[in-house]
Amino acid sequence: MTDMSIDFFGGNLDGQNRSPINEEELASLGYRLYKTTQTKGEELVYSIAVPTDWTPEESNKFVMGKLSPQNRRR
Repeated sequence: MTDMSIDFFGGNLDGQNRSPINEEELASLGYRLYKTTQTKGEELVYSIAVPTDWTPEESNKFVMGKLSPQNRRR
């Protein structure tokens, strides 16, 4: 099984990281996968999770704002 690392964006778990976690646990926390990437060799899966009640537009705006170069320097 591949290890999975999930960063939470928004909601009560904003800024937290959990590893390992599966999609059922994620849903029980009120989150869904927003974006998933995999490193070379498929050794680690990295995902971003957002609250399930956010629209795709809300999710995109929040995540892009948080990942912008201006905000990452803080």
